[in-house]
Amino acid sequence: MSRPIAKTKRTVILSLALFFLLFSLSCQAAQFVTIAKDGVNIRKGPTTKEEIVMELFEGWPLRVVNKKNDWYEVVDYEKDRGWVYAPLVRKNDTVIVNVKKTGNMRSGPGKNSPVIAEVERGVVLTRITVKDGWVKVKHSQGSVGWIYKTLLWPQK
Repeated sequence: MSRPIAKTKRTVILSLALFFLLFSLSCQAAQFVTIAKDGVNIRKGPTTKEEIVMELFEGWPLRVVNKKNDWYEVVDYEKDRGWVYAPLVRKNDTVIVNVKKTGNMRSGPGKNSPVIAEVERGVVLTRITVKDGWVKVKHSQGSVGWIYKTLLWPQK
């Protein structure tokens, strides 16, 4: 085999390997978790000896950005960051209202459905189902309604 062909073949193989690596990384869905009980400490590092940077209540959704032993490095909807002990979280089943002031909760999945409540920024809701970009949610006081997904975090 001549040198130009070998070099071209090697370049093609390396390019394909890089493409598949980048493609597989982009296909991995972000992992989200939910705080499992009230009063969970979020720390500066992955140990109980680290400084507490936040205390969160049950239901607070978080995005996992790293894992070290039994600890998750997490980020919330305001981009606050810290570490949480993995047994203190559960599979994500909540969303948080992420608007400037308030968002409309509607009786059905559509902008023509009547508004049944205004929900303030930072309110945590339980996600029930998703339909056509609308998320059916339940408030802790029992109200059930629909909110457009771009008003919520995470938007999955």
